[in-house]
Amino acid sequence: MIGKRRPTFRNRLDLADHVQVRVIKRRLRVSEPELVRLVGRVGNSIAALSKEASSRQTPVLTLPANVPAPTIETVSQPKTHADDHALEAVQV
Repeated sequence: MIGKRRPTFRNRLDLADHVQVRVIKRRLRVSEPELVRLVGRVGNSIAALSKEASSRQTPVLTLPANVPAPTIETVSQPKTHADDHALEAVQV
């Protein structure tokens, strides 16, 4: 028998709705305990949850201490026939 469906709000998370919780967990890439903690901290607004989850998942990139800085080598251009004629014109 099909149960009575509760009205859903598109911008609010209902932790009792297991389908909605699963979708939000996948979208935000958090576990269920982390999602419950986020809801406790910022409320059940999906916009606030996504903002908080994205700020917590921003990776901090650091370089190891012993990596030397990259060097840039200069490349000399090969001498062409046109360069010889330009040099002769300047010398005359």
